[in-house]
Amino acid sequence: MTQPPIPSPPPPARDWVKLVLAFGIAVSIGLAPFLGTVRVPGFRALLTLFPSLPWDTTTAVIPISAFVMGLVAVTVQDRLTRTRQRPRAPKWVLILLIIGLVTLVVTHTMFVRYIDVPAIRQQVSVLVGLQRSPACVECAASLSDAECLRVVSLNPARIESCWGDVGIRMAFLAIFLPYLLVTSLFGVLIGYLPIRRAAR
Repeated sequence: MTQPPIPSPPPPARDWVKLVLAFGIAVSIGLAPFLGTVRVPGFRALLTLFPSLPWDTTTAVIPISAFVMGLVAVTVQDRLTRTRQRPRAPKWVLILLIIGLVTLVVTHTMFVRYIDVPAIRQQVSVLVGLQRSPACVECAASLSDAECLRVVSLNPARIESCWGDVGIRMAFLAIFLPYLLVTSLFGVLIGYLPIRRAAR
């Protein structure tokens, strides 16, 4: 006995599915080089500011960033369908973008250290906390973070024990949140270009 065919969804539901796929998947694929999921020769995405240690930060950063950029695309599309004049980007968008960029530079400088790894002949970026834990007996207080990393090696467990698990995750959030702010507001600014063109 064959099963009856599954009925097709009504047109509004089909349109909804197409829009979800378009803004949730197609936008992410189109922005892959910008988000850093596809490497382009001569181009380094903003995502490269994130160190890969002590855990793979891209597993959280890329999906959330892609979702936010898809949300920006939905907002732009909505404005395109309703626009009757040539709008200008609000000043607060540019102000917040500059604040987010400055914050990203500051937090990156505070929480990311670069150390040379002779075995692979390149530098590796490592995420550290604001201060080392007293449990980090391998490193004297007089040692710099870079020198301490050479002592404890690039073992994620030893890095977290020296700077504290909570401290490392707080450092990650301190970099991730301004990164998310910068990328989303950059998308908002770019979104005003097609809106202004459509209003001509």
